[in-house]
Amino acid sequence: MKNKVNAGIIFRNAIILAAAILMITVGSVSVNAEAAAALDDSYSGKTVILQSNDVHGALEGYQYIAGLRDELERRGADVVMVDSGDFMQGSTYVADSKGLNAVRMMNECGYEYITVGNHEFDYDTIRLLRNLGKLNASVLSSNIIDEKAHDRVFEPTALYSSMDSDLKIGFYGEGTPQTATYSIPGNLKGLRFITDEQEMYGTARADIDALEEKGADIIICLSHLGIDDVSEPYVSYNLYENTKSSIGTGAGSLTEDSIKKKYIILDGHSHTVMEHGSNGEPIMQTGTKFMNIGVVVIDEKTEKIEKNFLYRLRETDSESAKFLEGLYSNKKVEELSDEIESEIDRKYSEKIGETAVDLNGQKGSYDKETGEIIRGNRNSETNLGDLISDAFRWYILKYGESLGLDPEKTIAMQNGGAIRAGIPKGDITKKDILDVMPFNNTICVINVKGSKLLEAMEAASYESPVACGGFPQLSGMEIVVDEAAEYDPQEEPYPGSTNYGPKSIRRVTIKSINGKPFNKNETYTVLASNFIAEGGDTFYAFASTDNIIDTGIFDADILSHYLIEKLGGKVGEEYAEAQGRVKIVRKSDQALKLSLASAKSRTVRASALRKSAKNVKAVKVSGAKGTVTYRKLSGSKKLSINKKTGKVKIMKGTGKGTYKIKIKVIAAATDDYRSAEKTISAVIKVK
Repeated sequence: MKNKVNAGIIFRNAIILAAAILMITVGSVSVNAEAAAALDDSYSGKTVILQSNDVHGALEGYQYIAGLRDELERRGADVVMVDSGDFMQGSTYVADSKGLNAVRMMNECGYEYITVGNHEFDYDTIRLLRNLGKLNASVLSSNIIDEKAHDRVFEPTALYSSMDSDLKIGFYGEGTPQTATYSIPGNLKGLRFITDEQEMYGTARADIDALEEKGADIIICLSHLGIDDVSEPYVSYNLYENTKSSIGTGAGSLTEDSIKKKYIILDGHSHTVMEHGSNGEPIMQTGTKFMNIGVVVIDEKTEKIEKNFLYRLRETDSESAKFLEGLYSNKKVEELSDEIESEIDRKYSEKIGETAVDLNGQKGSYDKETGEIIRGNRNSETNLGDLISDAFRWYILKYGESLGLDPEKTIAMQNGGAIRAGIPKGDITKKDILDVMPFNNTICVINVKGSKLLEAMEAASYESPVACGGFPQLSGMEIVVDEAAEYDPQEEPYPGSTNYGPKSIRRVTIKSINGKPFNKNETYTVLASNFIAEGGDTFYAFASTDNIIDTGIFDADILSHYLIEKLGGKVGEEYAEAQGRVKIVRKSDQALKLSLASAKSRTVRASALRKSAKNVKAVKVSGAKGTVTYRKLSGSKKLSINKKTGKVKIMKGTGKGTYKIKIKVIAAATDDYRSAEKTISAVIKVK
């Protein structure tokens, strides 16, 4: 809540604004033309909400959102700054202080309301609560429960009242229930995320009703749900559909257009750039790392949302794109970000090696409408994923002799979601390594049966080519992922998770373990992070084993050792491309096609069977990959099947009549395709 200035001060500010505009005109200040054109000349009588989401440690961007706030206030606006989560983790600049540097920046900016994202829970709960206790903004969340107190951990709602008008804005927060699987489970002890949709949306509707009873004219949800497929069913589209009927209930039912003037969801989590939903839903998201700033303009007289738009900060909608030149900026915030970044740069600037190739840090993406696939760590094998998993395997086998591991049965794994940045060709510093893996995960030794390993691989690739944080980067194991095969989920999710394990194995084939055939009954050793070992993301299959040893050695330290000691300080051409450990195919189990038309009745004359047996081709196979074999399942004793050719043999002396045979056709696996099986019935008529 802000204290409003009197008329004399407003007049004085108008003179200052006019002088500032004159300075811009004569060239003393160079303001980006696109940025300036996005704003109206006056915001008198307007309340403006400025949104950030998924900042992930991009501290430089805070000076620009603060600068935009300053400029809007100079133009007469009442400005409220909000954030939709994931600000404490994602780069060394915030990870080094376990999130506190983000809090320092947000306090300097003057944020007033925030909700928490899943990455706020990457540190233990005590650390999180200490950090948030130092944050000047109100923390809002409707769906995080303290299991001991049986109450919500944070305040669910807040009411903002304008001092120079009757406008009241109600805020409530929604965090993704998938936090339970996206964060290390041990960090969430004592907390429960509401995962039942009916309860979740019912709670949100109750919060909206409570705000309206307090006089809220506008309802704003700070949401960290996202809109991507992997977040289903907990997406902001569903939140809107299940809560819009609560808006304006005191005045009776509202039209959809009227609702959109009173209700907006400021979203996060999926890093989407959107001003509205695909069907015009009032949902806005800015991308990530200050690609944009979300702007909501509310007219204080009509008490309605006038418009919302994205204010561009970066040259393109890419988290690595440069910030535009000449943006409005706040000097104090800039100085604080420079101070923090300089300190971290000095601390971690030591060169530890170099790379002759670009190491892929992209997440990957899939556009269902166009079919365009961008390959990255969350939907395919990458050279950086190979490098990291190789480092894990090399280090633990070299320095973990006391563990008694069998190298031929030991593999290493990194989930794609834990790879947060790439490394461009050139020098590699300590900071580069920490930017790639900022979570301070430790490496665990997981002894697991082959069937559980296969289950984990099926679950980890359930959404590909849609990007999924569990997608495996591997060392010592080769798999084939059939992206066209439909994932077969269990009836209930994994315990304490929002992810569903596989009922059957349809998508993944494990080709080999260190060059030898995979055996689902064998016990293998998996070297992976404590996040994976504790069942994070899609990896409950590993957590279900009780044979896990945490080495206590940090993942980033292992990668540094591998670079210096094993590679001699240089990543060479051997890592120029991904090395073929995860092969992607677009064939489903229907790679084996049986033409039923070819199994029509075959006719043989009884006279031809008097002296010898006869062979007829009753089954035609198309689309099979690899060796095809045939097996009789049932049918007449007068008929048999040639296992190699598939020809049906009619025994000598078979008399007139109709004879049936049921045949199983099996196509063996090749390098690219899983084995496939089909059954078919053939009818033989003897006349």
